[in-house]
Amino acid sequence: DPGFTRDGVDVIGLNLQLGGYDAKSGPAFAEELLARVAALPSVASAAFARVVPLTGEAEGGRVWRADTPDDDRAIAVNRNFVSPDYFRTIGLPLIAGRAFNARDRAGAPLVAIVNETFARRVWPGQNPVGQRLLAYASRRTLEVVGLARDAKYRTIGEGPQPFVYVPAAQAYDNIMWLLIRPRDPGAIAVVRSLVTSMN
Repeated sequence: DPGFTRDGVDVIGLNLQLGGYDAKSGPAFAEELLARVAALPSVASAAFARVVPLTGEAEGGRVWRADTPDDDRAIAVNRNFVSPDYFRTIGLPLIAGRAFNARDRAGAPLVAIVNETFARRVWPGQNPVGQRLLAYASRRTLEVVGLARDAKYRTIGEGPQPFVYVPAAQAYDNIMWLLIRPRDPGAIAVVRSLVTSMN
């Protein structure tokens, strides 16, 4: 059990830099693209992710509890940058709190969702929702708004590990994956045509 519904999800790789987009123009294009894909009759849901589960890829970093910011108290984690419908698209349950939403964007207060293993290790016996983390080189504050079920991230054989999700809109990157849960087999072709027509 990988912890999510891996069957029935199509994946398209995107490099917006190849289309001439940068950190200024890329976010608006990505937001419009995702909205238009999600509105297609042949698409049940769609989301962006920096990393696709079970591909062997990983993105790591360090975070700190807000009350223990010392370097020697850093917590090494794998993480993913995802859009609001990521959890619904791959069928990964949230146990507490909320998923990301349209308000979790650049310029808004930074937020995160943690998994069960992270919550047990960092706040044993406590509700992680509402807790605060420090992240990135600048030690910016993130509020935990949700708790996700543990899952497999890099490989199906890995053991439980702490994991953090961050809104893609708060950490833009030109390279991203578009995950689609289709309603019919022709959805992937329709989405590819849409991407081409928008560029």
